[in-house]
Amino acid sequence: MTRPDFQCEAGGCILSGGILSTPKQVFVLRDVDHVECRRPLMALLLPVAAGFSAIGIRFADILHVDELALMVGLPSVGLLIAREVGTLKIHSLSLRGERIWGSYRNLSKIRAAIQLAMLEAGQARSSRRPENFSATNANTQSRKDVSHVAE
Repeated sequence: MTRPDFQCEAGGCILSGGILSTPKQVFVLRDVDHVECRRPLMALLLPVAAGFSAIGIRFADILHVDELALMVGLPSVGLLIAREVGTLKIHSLSLRGERIWGSYRNLSKIRAAIQLAMLEAGQARSSRRPENFSATNANTQSRKDVSHVAE
């Protein structure tokens, strides 16, 4: 059973009736091809944190305790913060990959809701298609119509 109006609200984004409203923009879901949610800061901070931690551990014998805690602790705190920051990228020909920044937890809820709404809309569209219609039948009929022009 499909719901005609799927609603979700998280992190200032509201999904209702096939429309995603953000504080700055409004997106119509029928124009959206696919949606992805990522943590972009993790890819940047993970090598930095690993490098600082390795240097701190390697020179632990000559560093003071507070220096060691700073070399290992500060990048670790940065990773914890980067873990919470995410982007929701909306792919469409008309949008050219718009990104929404926010809390990863909220953006992943919105992404799941968008995917569910897109799936339900796709099922509703496929149920409206006639059963005897076939893409191959339509293609061969159009070829027959054009064949007399080429002769």
